[in-house]
Amino acid sequence: MEPAHQLKSPAGYIGASHIHYACYFIQEHFLFDRFTQMMEYYPTLIEAAVNFRIVSRQLLAQHESKSILHFVNCQNLYCLQIEPM
Repeated sequence: MEPAHQLKSPAGYIGASHIHYACYFIQEHFLFDRFTQMMEYYPTLIEAAVNFRIVSRQLLAQHESKSILHFVNCQNLYCLQIEPM
């Protein structure tokens, strides 16, 4: 499962832990021919990628506008709430 491995390393490096662990479990289940369990992690991977994109865009916006950030729990994922200064 080369694509999962290729995504897992950079995700871990930049701190995208939800993406990293979803890729880890996809790769693990693939290696042991547990394809049904492997497929169960694809929605998790997509959700983590979407969440990462949202949070990273918010961080960039915060950096550009010098806003105040608050981490809030959004359905077991950490999201950012931005308040302009």
